[in-house]
Amino acid sequence: MSETKSISTGTALYYPYIHPRNMDELKASLIYWDRVRRIVPHLLLEGGYVYGDDEDARLLADQGLLVATPPEPYEEKAAERFFEHIEPKRAQFHIDINTARNFAQRHQGIHIEKLGYWVLENDGTENPVKA
Repeated sequence: MSETKSISTGTALYYPYIHPRNMDELKASLIYWDRVRRIVPHLLLEGGYVYGDDEDARLLADQGLLVATPPEPYEEKAAERFFEHIEPKRAQFHIDINTARNFAQRHQGIHIEKLGYWVLENDGTENPVKA
């Protein structure tokens, strides 16, 4: 008698968006991956769905194929790893507040808060400029 073994291919991360931009591409990725996770802030969760999910996204969520993952359990470790790589080159990443605002306006969907206050030039003291 032969045994049937299940092979798990793991989980893909849908990033940087929350809502799938192309459902056909997402479905095709499920040929290779067991499920697709997306990082979803708690405020956008509505039961097992994400605010604004379309019918296809809800169907995939119902089947456990599109999984909403809250960022909180990963924030501290992700920040540590990020700053380990960025900190040695910190001076290269400083921009003034007006450049940051213009950048955020030109690239809709990027909030100035996501740039991080440490990226903005400080005011000559150890205090970063507030957006």
